[in-house]
Amino acid sequence: MLGLAGGLACAAILTSGATADQAQGPSVRATEAVPEQITLKGGQTVTTKTVFKRELKYTVQITGALTTPLGSGGDYVVDAFYGQQPGRAPTRDGALTGKAGGYNDTLDRFTTTRTPPAFNAAHTYTIVLDAVENGTMELTARAYTGELKITITPPGAATGGDKVTLSKVSRKVEVSRNEGNWENAANSMKLASGDRIHTGFKAGVTLTFPDGSRLHVDGMTMLELTELSRGPAGGVKVRLWLRLGEVTGEVNRSSGAAGDYNIKTPTSTASIRGTKFSVAHDGTATTVAVTESTVEVTANNGASVVVSAGLETRATAAGLTPPVAIGAGFKSGGLSSAQALARMESKIASGLRRCKLTVVSSRLTPAAGGWRGRFVVVRAGQGIDDKPTGTAQFGLKGTKVSGRNALAKRITRGCR
Repeated sequence: MLGLAGGLACAAILTSGATADQAQGPSVRATEAVPEQITLKGGQTVTTKTVFKRELKYTVQITGALTTPLGSGGDYVVDAFYGQQPGRAPTRDGALTGKAGGYNDTLDRFTTTRTPPAFNAAHTYTIVLDAVENGTMELTARAYTGELKITITPPGAATGGDKVTLSKVSRKVEVSRNEGNWENAANSMKLASGDRIHTGFKAGVTLTFPDGSRLHVDGMTMLELTELSRGPAGGVKVRLWLRLGEVTGEVNRSSGAAGDYNIKTPTSTASIRGTKFSVAHDGTATTVAVTESTVEVTANNGASVVVSAGLETRATAAGLTPPVAIGAGFKSGGLSSAQALARMESKIASGLRRCKLTVVSSRLTPAAGGWRGRFVVVRAGQGIDDKPTGTAQFGLKGTKVSGRNALAKRITRGCR
């Protein structure tokens, strides 16, 4: 299935049809959002029971023990995946072929993205099928040698592999699993690579990773678990995308192989290997504070700094500030962005309650003598997927919070 040699990526080999030893999938199509698992050995061909639908995102994970490379350089193996319309014979249909994702790939009518590893006899990697161009599609796989294990996860289904466990769910917390719809989070819920978390006004949730490391997600935070895997030594490898908000974490250093944790924001990346820390992005800048051990912070412009315990740094589009004592970093009107957000929240909480509104996201920017805040609000009880009531714009100077647009002024008056 995999091909890599000298920088050449050849993900699959086109086949001309099924063999006599073909193991067809069930004729009754799956309707529930549950993963499909297939095992096929050398010489077998199987057509999946999953029907891929246009503009939905599916994850296909292939684990193989493939023994016979093809070609003089041994740069790919003789295993194939190709698509056809439901109910049709599993053959390469000229009307359905083409190049996808920059690879010579038989997943012809899919848009694919992947990060393939180097070729070896046993390998695992994931293909994400982002779109089906021709309405619906089935997937046919053939193992020429060895054995393939295939897991197909449709949108909204829980994925396989290592999981993150949710606990201490407080107020409005929503999750989107495998590109599915947003749903209310619950204690003991499991998340995996590709899943997203959104916390509402004054909400929060704690994530526990397979090695015991914990991450607390504060209110009005948008976070994606972009990768959860195992490194070469068996340690947990975590990649997080913090679009907005704040997380506070403690990486476990006493569970065998060291974990590899990275948190990326719109302005920087924090590389964490055994420490206590916080990462906050306010919409303008990222503040990384360390209370134990060290964190390496790299800004998008390439500047890098190691932040030691008791220090923090701030990353903007212009670069990084030198580490300073926690709480002594950038301030506007005598307040940090975290302090400004907390003050605004306390001032508008009663107005939101009287107006029967709630905040789904916030963005702060420094202003002369203080801060400005933009709060996207929805009706009470609604979530991130619901149509916003609008964006309330507030100004903060000292202890005074004032409305800067009509919606904000309504909220400060409590909708009276």
